[in-house]
Amino acid sequence: MTERAFRQITWAITMRCFLVCRHCLVEASPSGLSMNSSDAKRVIGHLPKDDVYNLELTGGDPFADYALLITILEGLGGKKETRRVTIHTTGQWATSDNETRSRFRQIKSLGADGIDFLCDDEFHFESGLIRSNYDRAVLLAGEVFGPEGAYVRKPDLADGIIPIGRGADVSLKEHWGKSSCNVRTADIDTSMQVHITHTGDAFACDNEVAPPLGSIVENSYEELIDIARQDPRHQALLASGPIGIVRVEGLDEDFWSARIDEVGECRTCTELFRYLKEHTPATAEREFEGR
Repeated sequence: MTERAFRQITWAITMRCFLVCRHCLVEASPSGLSMNSSDAKRVIGHLPKDDVYNLELTGGDPFADYALLITILEGLGGKKETRRVTIHTTGQWATSDNETRSRFRQIKSLGADGIDFLCDDEFHFESGLIRSNYDRAVLLAGEVFGPEGAYVRKPDLADGIIPIGRGADVSLKEHWGKSSCNVRTADIDTSMQVHITHTGDAFACDNEVAPPLGSIVENSYEELIDIARQDPRHQALLASGPIGIVRVEGLDEDFWSARIDEVGECRTCTELFRYLKEHTPATAEREFEGR
């Protein structure tokens, strides 16, 4: 593997999850839908052919639809020097050492490079994440993939709550959050992130608030990047974050800059695209001013 994978692709293969967390921005649940296997195979055929990239398989929890996860890993065709594949999970399913070790060994044999845990927080545990299952998954992921293959990231919840999905109901008094825009830091030709949903829609941000670039079931990754390159909104977002959208749309820059100072770029971008969709710009600004 080269030293750094430039492009970042996250693929939410399923909205099925073992938990129903109140902060979940995609509203995942045990009854969540998954991408069908035929569409998944078409997505695989449309992924970058030569670029160096990271591929994160997310959800929901991919282990909640284990058959689909295996189908995708088999379709990816094993380990590649130009690609790093990691899988997100809560580890809720890891009820026994033997089963957990067996699953990790299987997915490693199919080319996975590691397991990503981003769930060591109050929301997941209050929703029923069993500590012993989580600890078992982390321990055995380290055993099977090596210490660098078990990614345990403890989120800063003060930065992490976005007002979409069930996260819209989380009190601002609990977690106000002032996240900065990670899309703005990307270069369209080397490091732009693409987020794929379980329906195949592709977005420039995993919060899915801007209009999608298109469907990666129907279009290649390269075609979607060309769409982003030609779209003034996406160009503005890549160059300047949400304030770039404000300028393209001719909105009140002072007003939206103040909003960014108050709640951060990520929350402001979510609100900005929501109101551009539902209201005229003038109406959106008057509604915020009336709060």
